Amino acid sequence: MAGLSTVASGDGVLSEVPARVDDTGDFALTPIMEWARGLGGSLDDFCQAYVVGVPPNLQFDELSTILRILVERHAALRLRVVEEDGGAYGRVVSADQVVVGNCVSKVRVAAGDDVAVAVVEGFELARKALRPAQGVVFQSVWFSVEGGDDVLLLVVHHFAVDGVSWHILLRDLNLIAEAVRSGDRLPYGHGGTSFREWASLLRGHVDHAGGANYWRSVLAGVSRLEPSGDRSALTGAPTYRDSGSLSLDLDPAITHAVLTRVPAAFNANVQEVLLAAFALALSAWRGSSRVDVNLEGHGRYEDVAEHVDLSSTVGWFTSRYPVSLECDPELFADRELKRVSAFVKRTKESLRSSPDGVNYQVLRYFDPSSGLQEMKEPTSGLIPWAGGGRL
Repeated sequence: MAGLSTVASGDGVLSEVPARVDDTGDFALTPIMEWARGLGGSLDDFCQAYVVGVPPNLQFDELSTILRILVERHAALRLRVVEEDGGAYGRVVSADQVVVGNCVSKVRVAAGDDVAVAVVEGFELARKALRPAQGVVFQSVWFSVEGGDDVLLLVVHHFAVDGVSWHILLRDLNLIAEAVRSGDRLPYGHGGTSFREWASLLRGHVDHAGGANYWRSVLAGVSRLEPSGDRSALTGAPTYRDSGSLSLDLDPAITHAVLTRVPAAFNANVQEVLLAAFALALSAWRGSSRVDVNLEGHGRYEDVAEHVDLSSTVGWFTSRYPVSLECDPELFADRELKRVSAFVKRTKESLRSSPDGVNYQVLRYFDPSSGLQEMKEPTSGLIPWAGGGRL
């Protein structure tokens, strides 16, 4: 029984879980965190959210126990961002320093009230309660719906979570809830590399073999992206207020082809195919032979050191790096199959032959000799791209 700690479940039944290796302590912020801080302004409410169903007859104290165990298992939920001397660093505290009771609340939704409206209002209050400097990086709101199905809103500061992390958190949330409610032994933790350890390893992953020259050439070649249409109403530089949005739904047959047959035909992944299509369309719209994007990836690079395992680690790992693609603006209208196929292949090969995204981030934020810190990322010419394909 050595190495086990005892946890009381919501109904008083004791369950045994393996004690975790100490994952507390300070660490240098990762490049993506430094990028976010560089945007300026407060990041207190910089967050992501998820809504899940609530099991019938769940008790409030059971939910508190479930969340407390989740906090014990995932160090990211115990994160603090310490501001000091104009800079900042991360700190993971022990679970007993997190007052879970202050992070969970319950709201009654009367019969006939719009649950979606209640959730949006709850989200606004929850995100405003986040205080990463004080270690408050998550909030949960239980909506008790009269005559309907209850839902639970989970709001987590973005420094503690990303898209992949949500799959891990929701998986463990379900496993822990089943164990707590049944009184069974809690499932073993997944171990692996902690976010704090990975962040430390990342600093040593600096590639000096020409990587900086490549990234400097990409940034130097980015041209300004001018807005299309009538600009007479604009009094200055375009801002977010001047932007719009467009959402399109693809039918199931096209979606299936894009996610399966098309990537397979080029021995490519979904992201490479989608990015090639986007580059073709944007090149035609701009009449430009070059398309520059700020490419976002999952960022879970395990080759920063041997035996790194991030499969069950929660945190913000996202990578973000500039990519330049050479295009033919006439190709979109031409749509000649052989030429389009050749372009998709070139795009795939270009993406795979460039240094990896972690190389850019480490050089830019951790290596002053790279010269990248003096080069600003163009805010107009680099188009954010987060097309992750199938989730």
